[in-house]
Amino acid sequence: MIGAVMPMILGALIGPAVVGGDVVQAISQLTGRASTAIVLLFAPGVAVAGAICLYGGALAVITLIQTFATSWRADSRARALIATLIFVAALLIGLVGARNFLPLYGRFNEILLYVMVPWTAVNLVDIT
Repeated sequence: MIGAVMPMILGALIGPAVVGGDVVQAISQLTGRASTAIVLLFAPGVAVAGAICLYGGALAVITLIQTFATSWRADSRARALIATLIFVAALLIGLVGARNFLPLYGRFNEILLYVMVPWTAVNLVDIT
């Protein structure tokens, strides 16, 4: 629990100090020389979260493909190709949207709300 809560607390404390979206610079200004250690401590967590998202995306794409091609089975090459394509797509989206990250992220969250709220409501009231 501490590994999840501590970055959230640090983020809540650093959030108001972030100017122009540069979180690493805000950490450097607020923590001084400890900033290098802090960033190095959080880097593996970011890498693990990214790997989990990539894995989940690959499983979702495989499931989508198998819905329409029921006899197809994803071998190791297909899984690697799907994961690589998702990674490249995410990298390109990140590079293109880097300058406008906060507005784009806000729009993405709004889209999630438009989709998730009705979906959740249906799941909550469906008792069959």
